[in-house]
Amino acid sequence: AARTVSPLSSNQDFRYLHAPDQHCIPTSQLRFHLRQLHINTSRASDIHYPGHHLVALLVHDDYESEL
Repeated sequence: AARTVSPLSSNQDFRYLHAPDQHCIPTSQLRFHLRQLHINTSRASDIHYPGHHLVALLVHDDYESEL
């Protein structure tokens, strides 16, 4: 099957989206919960816990509005 290639975005920036989190759970479990909320988890390049009760998702600027 052939893949279609989409044109490159002129915007190459990424940003962290921060959200409160009551429990520090494994990222696989967090991705599972995000999928249950109908959030495309492949848009998050990185997930980590920068602080107590805080989760950070690294996303491309073009996909920020989807999350």
